[in-house]
Amino acid sequence: MSFELPYNSNRLNVYEGGGLQSSNTIFFGGPILTIDDECPEVEAIAVSDGRIIALGDRQSVFQYHTVRTRLVDLQGCTLMPGFIDPHVHLAWSAFTNYRWINVAPPVVGNRDELKSVVRAAAQRKRESEWVIACGYDPSSHSPDQSSLNASELDAISTQHPIFVLEQSWDVAYVNHKALELAGITRSHLPFSISNYVTDTNGNLTGEIRGATAFAALAKRFPIITFEQKLQDCKDTLRSWTKKGCTTIYDAALGSLWGQEEIRLVLEMASDPSTPMRFRAALIPTDDLPYTAGLKPMQGNDRLCFTGIKFWSDGIGPGVVGAFDQPFMSGIENHRLNYRDDDLVDLMQSWHDAGWQLLVSASSPAAIEQTLRAYECLLAKTARPAHRHRIEHCTLIDESHLLKAKRLGVNISHLIGHVYWGNILREHFAANNHSIVPLASGLGCGVSVSLHSDSPATPVEPLRFLQTAVTRNIRKTGDVLSPAQCISIQQALKTVTINAAYQCFLEDKVGSLKVGKLADLVVLDRNPCTVDPKRIADINVIETYLEGLPLSSNA
Repeated sequence: MSFELPYNSNRLNVYEGGGLQSSNTIFFGGPILTIDDECPEVEAIAVSDGRIIALGDRQSVFQYHTVRTRLVDLQGCTLMPGFIDPHVHLAWSAFTNYRWINVAPPVVGNRDELKSVVRAAAQRKRESEWVIACGYDPSSHSPDQSSLNASELDAISTQHPIFVLEQSWDVAYVNHKALELAGITRSHLPFSISNYVTDTNGNLTGEIRGATAFAALAKRFPIITFEQKLQDCKDTLRSWTKKGCTTIYDAALGSLWGQEEIRLVLEMASDPSTPMRFRAALIPTDDLPYTAGLKPMQGNDRLCFTGIKFWSDGIGPGVVGAFDQPFMSGIENHRLNYRDDDLVDLMQSWHDAGWQLLVSASSPAAIEQTLRAYECLLAKTARPAHRHRIEHCTLIDESHLLKAKRLGVNISHLIGHVYWGNILREHFAANNHSIVPLASGLGCGVSVSLHSDSPATPVEPLRFLQTAVTRNIRKTGDVLSPAQCISIQQALKTVTINAAYQCFLEDKVGSLKVGKLADLVVLDRNPCTVDPKRIADINVIETYLEGLPLSSNA
């Protein structure tokens, strides 16, 4: 499809002069969704030097046209603000996209297929070379099967260290060779005993819980040069622009490659060809962010270091959430990572210093603890514009939402939890109404966004929209809590202006207004008029950052 049309003075009603600012680009010829309640749809929009200078009816916007203006005729396609994913992990996403074996559904459908794929990969490797897989879906195995374990992976190979990461990204399985190379034994555990599952005899089963615990294993993985990491990250960003994304928030910078990740994002953000806007929350380990010399809100429109990341528990449906009953594997696992006082002590200095805080919390206990912690922080040091966040929020009820609203806390949901709705509903039937309760959250006046937690789930904003509107469950197609379905207009805000607010960018992006940056996406159909069950089938035609085309999908 061609979008550029040559200037034709006979075809267009052009007004020149009058002291009006000239535009670099004018978009017209299709629905333009502004995500602005005061003016939700316009006929045309003019952009100059990366910013929106006019929008409205076609005649008024074409007053900004000159012979140098680039005309983009949408030919019936839809233009709207670029999508924002407010919780991704770029380094982990790049690492898994280009260095690991994909065993996620539908590539691998069951346990036997997983072992077959891993065995084939091991046969292609040299002895002692790592076999690393990601995306394993534990719900695909039979109910009578136990968790994947070291002995089962030993049957594939005892000569190769094997590492298999769950789709939840909070649980990994390794064979004994991997434990040996990492120096992990019953008597020497790099992290808490709760991170390492043992059998009734106290022997390690090979199941490891928590990203920090298996990050220790990652240090034993094959060395990748900085240049390779940079290229992998750039390629990952390009793949995300093809999904319509123009801004991401890395929600645990430093969790894989430490301070080198800061260098990576600085390098990318300083390169004009990088097709993305960045916000980042750092993990406060290895003296980050102090060793990197970073201060809160340091940066510019392209890159800003805004937050500090903590975990109250893991994410469901992995087995590390602090749920009030054994889950998935049947192992006792309902633990919070911290006592209340310890979590507050960890967070207080960062809150006082002016950082935005992000806390991952999936279970009611973790969400309650996080809200208590925020209440304590704010009681000691008031910060009206803190914009602290709770991440994932699998099971959050109305009392939590009302407290979040009162404290000014934002909610960012891992919408993929609706994908897991059949498992969550089975185990938490009594709480069915509070599984990712989007309608309740918006109804309480909380700022609600949706995210991928990539690589836990893919960056697919259009699929987020479809899931939010339909709440169809994986495999069955059942609707998870119909009362929590939201309108497409509400859903669009969760991946644009609400996400921008949570990233401290609402004055720059997230909606189309005069003065804002022209971060845009062109879709082949209008998500407001297409069948809600077909929203994910909409194609991204082109993505623009500050008015410049990025993805070359057209």
